[in-house]
Amino acid sequence: MGDDYTLMVLALPVYWFLLMIPVAMRQFRIFHPSEPSIKGNGLSDPLTGTTVPGAPNPVTFNQNPRGAIAKIIEDVDNPDSAYIRRAQAAHDNGWEGFILFISAVTAVSLANADPQFCNTCSAIILIGRFFYNIAYAVGTTPATSFLRSATFAFQFFALSAMWIKAIYDVVN
Repeated sequence: MGDDYTLMVLALPVYWFLLMIPVAMRQFRIFHPSEPSIKGNGLSDPLTGTTVPGAPNPVTFNQNPRGAIAKIIEDVDNPDSAYIRRAQAAHDNGWEGFILFISAVTAVSLANADPQFCNTCSAIILIGRFFYNIAYAVGTTPATSFLRSATFAFQFFALSAMWIKAIYDVVN
């Protein structure tokens, strides 16, 4: 594997970073709810020193974060539960795609496929993942749902192209 594959290999940690965007979006909404509710104890915001009403107590939240997130998601009275659920789903979906992306990068590298083509496919996947995360988390309209599906399709075709290129180069 030569220097031409550098961009494609560096795309792996970038993809991992993009996986964390929905987590950050979810955590921000949990600790900065859109509508203060009486269910939270309030949270002192370290940046401003003000209390954020309705936010969970960070000490009890951190004792069982997955359980606390599950409670927030299941709370139909919480206006943020759908947003938090979508952000979590974008994160989970990203991990599923990350495994496929790692294997495609490995396959094209071992097959000595054209690095410029593979780097382009990697860039398409990374750009698509960024927009997919945002569209998934905020996707409450048909337009954002379409954007999510379109970005997924671009990622899928780029990933498929990497696999087809690897198989073609091994066979020929």
